[in-house]
Amino acid sequence: MFWKRKTQHFAETIDLPGLVRTWPDVKRDDCTFYHCIDLPAGEEVRGQWDLRGRMPEYIGHVDVWGKTVLDIGCASGFLTFEMERLGAAQVVSFDADDHRRIANIPVAGSEYVVDRKKWAVGVDTFLTRMKNGYWYSHRRLGSQAACLYGDIYAIEAPDKCFDIVVVGQILIHLRDPITALSEAARLAKDTLVIIEGTYDSPEPTGILHARAALQGPPYIWWLMSVPAYRNLLEMFGFRMEKVQTKSYTCVDHEYAKGKIKITTMVAKRV
Repeated sequence: MFWKRKTQHFAETIDLPGLVRTWPDVKRDDCTFYHCIDLPAGEEVRGQWDLRGRMPEYIGHVDVWGKTVLDIGCASGFLTFEMERLGAAQVVSFDADDHRRIANIPVAGSEYVVDRKKWAVGVDTFLTRMKNGYWYSHRRLGSQAACLYGDIYAIEAPDKCFDIVVVGQILIHLRDPITALSEAARLAKDTLVIIEGTYDSPEPTGILHARAALQGPPYIWWLMSVPAYRNLLEMFGFRMEKVQTKSYTCVDHEYAKGKIKITTMVAKRV
């Protein structure tokens, strides 16, 4: 095992319908990775974002030791595996199961509009490669995390099921971030961590991030202000306790590269 864990095995303490704990062994060439990650035997995986060495800061220095954690929007699993390394007792990763959970902005002439079936095949291929990336690292790290695949607007788990819920840079990709955030809040017993791009405004508002003139990615939807998040969290029964904005390295992305400002918000259930 890559790191020494002093916590119980996930399956000994909690269970949920539909949890995936095993996956066929895959080759690295069959994988896509969202984050850079260091694996045993000196193997380095390169992804679009490099958060290595900054995980405690990235989650707002929330103490995950001995806690149950849900990682929403896990992609290839970096946050999950890092929270295990930081001593989380149980980590469940969550991500979309297939193309039915994905909605692009219906840009005129895009594949999403003119050939939805072809688009769906491409999305499912991408999601499978990302899942492969997760389980490739999972196997090599000796991870005990389990994964739940499904609908972010209706996650199949009981209320207040996890001590901590982390929502990491997924809301910007959603047509309805408010419903997704309410689901995350429903599942958090104590702490909700939101990590997302925001924009400066004293008002509780949101803006459409995509711009027709820029011909940007059709999977980028909304940005909300910190006051918007604060108000929504109060509606959901939480109090914002910490807000920090730091720059993180986007290594190589189709639409972004370099230092990108990301805001971490930590809220506690009232």
